Amino acid sequence: MARRKKIGFPIRAIALIIDGIIVSAINYAVLYFALRESIDFANPQPLPENLYLLSVAIGVIYYVGLWTVANGQTLGKMIMGIKIIRTNGKRVNLGTAILRYVGYFISAIIFFLGYLWVIWDKNKQGWHDKIAGTYVVKA
Repeated sequence: MARRKKIGFPIRAIALIIDGIIVSAINYAVLYFALRESIDFANPQPLPENLYLLSVAIGVIYYVGLWTVANGQTLGKMIMGIKIIRTNGKRVNLGTAILRYVGYFISAIIFFLGYLWVIWDKNKQGWHDKIAGTYVVKA
């Protein structure tokens, strides 16, 4: 792999926050349209289980879908001018994208330590990067 500038924590964190806002907005819009007829603010009820699954599916489609079809970039990464590549320098494929997405949850389990790992790792990799074999580089 040709030497590419690996991106550190601040820029990656901003991209992740942007993506979180986008995914949350999509989820809220979907939930609103799915529940607009049955919302009773005086008597709130738990969400039906299928809506939780729909919310997870939206996240998977957004992250995994964009990483594989948009050259390793989500909208947040596009805005910040960064992208994900495999450690061999090739594009992210479906298997790598799924592993990385699962790695997001693992990175978050212990006080988001897996995300913060980027700060002191010599290759600027979070746990999700190490699990999937990816780097975040300048686009």
